[in-house]
Amino acid sequence: MNFFQHQDSARKKTTYSVILFVLACVATIAAIYFVIVGVLYIGAQESTNTYNNYNAAQGPGSSIVPPFSWWQLDVLMGVAGLTLTIIFFGSLYKTRQLGGGGPAVARMLGGVEIQPGTRDPHQRKLLNIVEEMSIASGTPVPSVFLLEDDSINAFAAGFKPTDAAIGVTRGAIEKLTRDELQGVVAHEFSHIFHGDMRLNIRLMGILHGIMVIGLLGYFVMRIGFSARGNDRAAAAAIGFGIVGLCVWIVGYIGLFFGNLIKSGISRQREFLADASAVQYTRNPDGIAGALMKIGGYKRGSKVEGKHIQEASHMFFGSVSRMSALTATHPPLDERIRRILPTFSGDFTPIREDFVVDDSDGGAVSGLAGGSRRAGKKSKPQGAHAHVVIGGAATASASTGAPAAGSSAASAPRAVAPALTESSSGEGARTMTENIGKPTSQHLAYAVQMIASIPKELVESAREPYGAMSVVFGLLLDKGNQSVRQTQLTQLQSTMDARALAELQRVVPFTDSLHPALRLPLIDLAIPALRQLSLDQYNLFSSNVQALIQADQQVDLFEFTLHKMLFRHLRGHLLPSAKLQIQYYSINNLLNEVSDLIAALSHWGHTDPSEAQKAFAAAVAPLYPSGTAPAMPDASQFSLMHFDRALTAVSLAAPPIKERVLAACNVCVAFDGQITINEAEMFRAIADALDCPSPPLLATTFG
Repeated sequence: MNFFQHQDSARKKTTYSVILFVLACVATIAAIYFVIVGVLYIGAQESTNTYNNYNAAQGPGSSIVPPFSWWQLDVLMGVAGLTLTIIFFGSLYKTRQLGGGGPAVARMLGGVEIQPGTRDPHQRKLLNIVEEMSIASGTPVPSVFLLEDDSINAFAAGFKPTDAAIGVTRGAIEKLTRDELQGVVAHEFSHIFHGDMRLNIRLMGILHGIMVIGLLGYFVMRIGFSARGNDRAAAAAIGFGIVGLCVWIVGYIGLFFGNLIKSGISRQREFLADASAVQYTRNPDGIAGALMKIGGYKRGSKVEGKHIQEASHMFFGSVSRMSALTATHPPLDERIRRILPTFSGDFTPIREDFVVDDSDGGAVSGLAGGSRRAGKKSKPQGAHAHVVIGGAATASASTGAPAAGSSAASAPRAVAPALTESSSGEGARTMTENIGKPTSQHLAYAVQMIASIPKELVESAREPYGAMSVVFGLLLDKGNQSVRQTQLTQLQSTMDARALAELQRVVPFTDSLHPALRLPLIDLAIPALRQLSLDQYNLFSSNVQALIQADQQVDLFEFTLHKMLFRHLRGHLLPSAKLQIQYYSINNLLNEVSDLIAALSHWGHTDPSEAQKAFAAAVAPLYPSGTAPAMPDASQFSLMHFDRALTAVSLAAPPIKERVLAACNVCVAFDGQITINEAEMFRAIADALDCPSPPLLATTFG
């Protein structure tokens, strides 16, 4: 299955889990009903015996109590109403608690967010891996959380890539090598791509309601069995306690079936995530090595914590011992053999005090330059690379800023390789196929892109003030000094001395940064920008708007930056409603899709006739009857119209998004080459549709 089929499958599995949940609710209501009617029956029997004994003493002809009825509609309605109310509010409470997405789940599980600028070598290793995987896949860098637990485990949580979070235990970052940890992170990114995170959170929410039944039964049982009083009151309390005991048992029977639902959905998806991790890294030894260490380590993957069992289906490894029927994860040896068929089944013991040496600070991946052995850094790339822009290959200079005496001037760096494909456009036509499926080539490319960004900018991007300055620096006009001065005046009037000093430090580097590295740098800055307070965010947002509008026009890069940046930040600071699918047929969106394709055609082709041909080729598959419209005039389009059309398409079902992005792919690749602006715009469209698009690979390297 491709990315869109996985997304659709996850949506259907959500429906499937809801159906099973409804059946579990019906079974719970039935069980509680029979418990209560059974207690009433026992009480009725005692009353009947007492009544009959009394009447027997009065002589023949005394009345006898009518037989007890097991069908009591009023009791059933009462039980159903009360049970459904408890389950509904229990599920609603948990769903709202998890409404903050991945970070909310991570904090509930006891995670502490790792600061983007951390210098702890183990944490830095983890963040470097996450950054590389994010840029390789075209997803925003997720929030990363540390669980203070010595076991080896990890999880991914969130409703969509924009609110995703990855949590990793201390045991994992200390006991796994970089390759092994990379395999685990790649596994978790697979859950992000395939829609598993959303499904997992919804399972937590709906199953919590059934668990509340068991908790309330336990509470009632404790009250009943601890009550004191006269014989009649004590007997009533014991009856109350028995009802509580039975409800507690029923509730945990419901929880058992809830675990069956989780295990039935989770196990096959774990196999898929393992296979995807191998595909992303092309290193089966990485994820297999992590699984082997879990098997050979005394603590294994067993995580301790208050809410861990609720989220057991989210973790990389099983958090506790469970029966084969309710286990949320396949057996370790079976998972390993699917990756390494020659695995013998023997696990090498791992000492509890064993810690991987990360004295190199978790250096960048060796994928850019070959295999990286423990304790050795990969050989750096050359200082220059050929960059193809608009079809012309040129040798680029170092991306470091030319400031005298700066480290950038003294240390040449490799620049990111080409964004433009060869004239055949063979690689360009696979952009849609690569969505949600980054390869080891994408990962190596991402490593090289990060290494090509001046270290001064990378360090600034990992700190809130520096991240804001990086964004401002990228938006400063480089061709019109009058506009640039207006922008600087705006910033000087709103920023404090510390922020201005940071801006002054980074501007020489942003001015000389290769255009292909702008969006990767923004990706690196997003985690630090999430640390802003609401007041800081509002000021930052107003300054970005002012910088963009300083020249009274919005170019494609400014639009792309604004669209992606605030889409990823707004949800972390301001509550927003979860968007629901509104379109299941592309026929209801043809006007909006045509607007998107027309805008791409105009922006990507300077020759109007070529733009018309690209438009016609892109929209033809959407109009099988051959009634495709002519491309509207360029004067009818603005970025505002484009944005409105994009918002509408974002509410479509996954199969429709796939067709839209395929049409966009045809449009931008029509002339056989893709410019940086076209690549950035395609990524902005894919990002707005929650479809992670890997970077377009280069055809030439230095």
